[in-house]
Amino acid sequence: GEWEWVSTQPLGWTVNIGHIYTPDSVGYTEQLKFTDDSEYVYKNDSLQHSMYYSLQFKKDFPNSGDSTLMFFSGDQSNQNVGTFSFFQVSCDTLILDNSYVDGARTIYKRK
Repeated sequence: GEWEWVSTQPLGWTVNIGHIYTPDSVGYTEQLKFTDDSEYVYKNDSLQHSMYYSLQFKKDFPNSGDSTLMFFSGDQSNQNVGTFSFFQVSCDTLILDNSYVDGARTIYKRK
């Protein structure tokens, strides 16, 4: 599917915690396009980069039996090169959340 960036809010120990970035505040648009196993990132409708993605169960803690379904984006052959994000899809909204590593929460709307 295709998604249009709505906002990003830094969370955790970042300098701009609480600030919300939007296309209007930064002066550009961003889109995500997903195929079966690839993610394409566009800025102002120009392809910036593409990468592998998958949905994977990740253990909540090393010795825990519990796991969470997460979104992985990065290097298919080396999962140490990439990002795991909590994700939520609700109607026409996609949320990618990296707050567990002091990252950001980013919201997209379906195109």
